[in-house]
Amino acid sequence: MDKPTVANVGAEEPDFSGKNHRDSSPSVNGALLEGSVDLAAARRARVKIDLVVLTTTLSDFLNLITGLLKDLKMSPSQFSIVLSIFFIPYLLVEMFSNFLFKRIGARIFIPTLVVAWGLVETFQGFVTSYHGLIVSRLFLGLTEGPLIPALILYLSEFYTRHELQKRIAMFLSATSLGSAFSGLLAYAIVHLDGKGGKPSWRCEGIFTIVFGVASYFWLPRDIPSATLMTEEEKFAYTRTIQEDTVFNTVDDIFQLSSVWSTLTAPHVLFLSTAGFIIGYLFFGIAYFLPTVVGSLGYSPAKTQLYGVPPFACGFISSITAAYFSDKYRCRGKIAISSSFITLAGFIMMYQSTNVHVRYGSLFAQAIGLYITVPCTVTWISNNVYPHYRRATALSFANICSSSGGILGSWMYHDAPRFHKTTKLNISCTVVLIVDVCLTLCYFHYKNLQKAKVRRLHGNGADDDIEEKLRLGDRHRDFIYTL
Repeated sequence: MDKPTVANVGAEEPDFSGKNHRDSSPSVNGALLEGSVDLAAARRARVKIDLVVLTTTLSDFLNLITGLLKDLKMSPSQFSIVLSIFFIPYLLVEMFSNFLFKRIGARIFIPTLVVAWGLVETFQGFVTSYHGLIVSRLFLGLTEGPLIPALILYLSEFYTRHELQKRIAMFLSATSLGSAFSGLLAYAIVHLDGKGGKPSWRCEGIFTIVFGVASYFWLPRDIPSATLMTEEEKFAYTRTIQEDTVFNTVDDIFQLSSVWSTLTAPHVLFLSTAGFIIGYLFFGIAYFLPTVVGSLGYSPAKTQLYGVPPFACGFISSITAAYFSDKYRCRGKIAISSSFITLAGFIMMYQSTNVHVRYGSLFAQAIGLYITVPCTVTWISNNVYPHYRRATALSFANICSSSGGILGSWMYHDAPRFHKTTKLNISCTVVLIVDVCLTLCYFHYKNLQKAKVRRLHGNGADDDIEEKLRLGDRHRDFIYTL
């Protein structure tokens, strides 16, 4: 079958409303086309990409630390040091490694990081002292630091902007689902005490290594190298991504000036600030939710069991919200709404002394945060272009989020009411809501400005590829996602 005829991408005025790309396109030679794209072939390609690419993102499915503090006889402050020391190498390598991503290639870069990470997790299981754990956590941060931003960057180059949040939510929420399963496993291990059961935190790493090794064989470097797709499907799918960004090439080169312009871009600064706050809140609840549940008076076994439902609800809510965010093409409104859910949860925790209300507040906190995280990450990826600008923005935002994680690892030491921690959480959530509102207003204002510039040029697309690559998302033809 011949390839569909390719029209000049961007030949018409981009739809500022964001309502373009509907499935009501005419049929040409028996194939449903959307402008220049064979939609049927693009859909087939998308399914195949999901099967191959999303499988790799599940490598962080299981992450167990239950019993670690007790087994190594650590104090709460030592446990916080163990948590925060992980972020030091994590922060140092993120941006540099993202610059290497394109040069090395995803097919080698990502599986190697996954295997290295799994090996460190596995050997961490043999640690028998506090100082040994410190060393292992340093190496764990060194291997995990490049992995998370690389996977997000990888996903962003395989999907159009309004297909992306569902995939990122599945990837990031795998941690939530893994936490739920680890709680169930920990509950079982508590009841196996004295019957040969191993501490659950010593079981990490095996599944990660298996995923990493397998990824060498199935993970494609890019769309043209994806072996499961036909040439027709590759062509159609590539065109959908090109038309989505009004760029018909992503072959930009690394330049320090591009890095600096990205780091000083207002929307990158806004969203990175949001990333710091979200990182503080997210890592706090991820690390210390069992501590909070235990402070309500439950037994150790029930603490592990009751820690499962908030994470599970967070996972379901994250996927559901991502579906609607992609469907209706809105990031900011959903991020604001989910932040209000988080705020309500913290207020409930602060005000109430009722055990059931305080436990219920954990659901609101988890649901709100697990919606907000993929929403803001996707928002960054949607609005920074081309490759090296996006790599810079994603790594910088992740650095800010990890910095927030350091702060989060030192909170929740004021049991049983956690008044000091919760008061700070409430304040940070309010700042987060204001920050997201400002970001939304900024994108709307810039889109209006770009629309005026396009009218001055007769609403015609700019054919200067070098200018598009130089300006990236600042170009008049690039419409920011709201």
